[in-house]
Amino acid sequence: MCRDEGSSIPFQRVLVKRISMDAAGYVENLLDNLYGRTLSANAEKEFAQGDGGELGGKMRALHSSSALVYNFFDFWRQTDPSAIVDAMGFESGAYSMSFERKLEKPPGISGNRANIDVFLQDQITGRSIAIEAKFTEPCHRHTKLELKPAYVRVPGLWDGCPGCAQLASDLVVNQSGFSYLDASQLLKHIVGLKTFLRGAPFVLVFLWYRFPGIEVDTVESEVSEFKRRIGNEVDFKSLTYQELFQNLSGEGLKHRDWLEYMSNRYFLRSKQLP
Repeated sequence: MCRDEGSSIPFQRVLVKRISMDAAGYVENLLDNLYGRTLSANAEKEFAQGDGGELGGKMRALHSSSALVYNFFDFWRQTDPSAIVDAMGFESGAYSMSFERKLEKPPGISGNRANIDVFLQDQITGRSIAIEAKFTEPCHRHTKLELKPAYVRVPGLWDGCPGCAQLASDLVVNQSGFSYLDASQLLKHIVGLKTFLRGAPFVLVFLWYRFPGIEVDTVESEVSEFKRRIGNEVDFKSLTYQELFQNLSGEGLKHRDWLEYMSNRYFLRSKQLP
């Protein structure tokens, strides 16, 4: 199992002297787990409307993916969303940002709507960037990654995307092939984005935290296989939190408080900040 070196609970040693938490690494006060000890009104509303129940307790975990999303992105949402876009390697624009954006489902597909962890949209061009963010999730092997047969049977669902269609079929039939990457979830997001955006351009970003461990090679291999299977049918990019943070570190003194917090909390000061 991949883990933060020297601690069975990721990053516990960074915060243990400052806050109160239980043995499982859940803080008593949610705000103790968030940058600036605040939860912005917009973010609180969006997380409350999401299907993950994050505010019901999950977000209090030191290893919470939603807490990392909030700590990493909400600061830039309040200051300059385009800085995140630039750091991901995309062209700048007049981007808005939201969390837990619910997508639409096409006719014939039942169940909950897909929730996008971070959704950015250029208010001028309409181009969207949908981020599926993972923290400790890729450290755990999945024995069964399900995709409902409807994702193969609904006519026209994968028009123009034969690679996605074949991958969906393989996942429905075999319910395997990916052990650490949730390929089924990514395909559901692709369908949801195509339906929600009605043909407008988008890129799907798989953002994950690179822990040391042998699983890293498998995650990277499965990401490469997913990209190979869908080809150029979908604009898809994989990026690690470490890479994204490194690209933002050039902000220096301008945003030093956030950089210091994130470096000490999640990135263990890989280099001295200016």
